[in-house]
Amino acid sequence: MKKLILLSIGLLLSGALEAQIEKGDVQLGMALRFSRQDFVSNDINLNSYHPSAALFISKRTSVGLMLGYRSTMTSTIANSNRNETIRLSDRVYQLGFYSRYHVPINKKLYLYLQPSLLLGVGKSNQSPTISANLKTVNAYVAPGVSYFLGKQWAVDLSFSGLRYTRISDELAGVKQTNQRTDFNANFNNMDIGISFYIRQ
Repeated sequence: MKKLILLSIGLLLSGALEAQIEKGDVQLGMALRFSRQDFVSNDINLNSYHPSAALFISKRTSVGLMLGYRSTMTSTIANSNRNETIRLSDRVYQLGFYSRYHVPINKKLYLYLQPSLLLGVGKSNQSPTISANLKTVNAYVAPGVSYFLGKQWAVDLSFSGLRYTRISDELAGVKQTNQRTDFNANFNNMDIGISFYIRQ
């Protein structure tokens, strides 16, 4: 515990003249998420990839575009006596925009708040022979932290925060829509990213 506290203090006090955000800087990023949830009768595996590009319109605020790919695999035990498992999957391609508001702790460490809106299309394989077309809307406000490794490279961590999700699927001409709003402060659900900054 003492080592963790000392490391945190070291990061906050570590020096500082290499990486201050300026108006006109461009941020190129890639965020990744790999998560697994285990329940009594099923397991859910989620993988997502989000490349992004943003322009700083001030020292604290950036606006940008984001692409996304998300895949989910759900394994459900259909008959424990026969050891039968049903595997369902969906794949979604996304496009959207986002903004970040940064609060500097020092010139290497920044906290940020990121509102985002992503629209997606894809397919859900509901059985080996049945698939449905998907349309998704994801809107969220996520807190995060950026730590600069040097003048142009930074490591980003963002958390789930407040999210709204709408999923519409169409199967055999029948459409249905599910909506959900939730707040998740679980540190197990994090996006890990790397950013490269093009300086003016």
